[in-house]
Amino acid sequence: MGLLTADGDPTSIARLPPERLRICGFVALYWGIRLCLQYGVLNPKGLLKGPVLKIGYHCLTLAFAFFTGVFGWAAFLVADS
Repeated sequence: MGLLTADGDPTSIARLPPERLRICGFVALYWGIRLCLQYGVLNPKGLLKGPVLKIGYHCLTLAFAFFTGVFGWAAFLVADS
């Protein structure tokens, strides 16, 4: 999803075309909904038996929150500047 929005230049995020900003908004919405569903619908409490599985589950949660934040920042805060 990052490849759809960036072109390899680290300073290019400030001058993304509107269609790429829309993609960023969609991706942020997707990961945000996925993060919310993780707590309500996709509850794996009975499946997380070992410490490695619990750590992996929480790492995925952090990754989903990170994706939501980064793509949301790119879509909404960069679009205003």
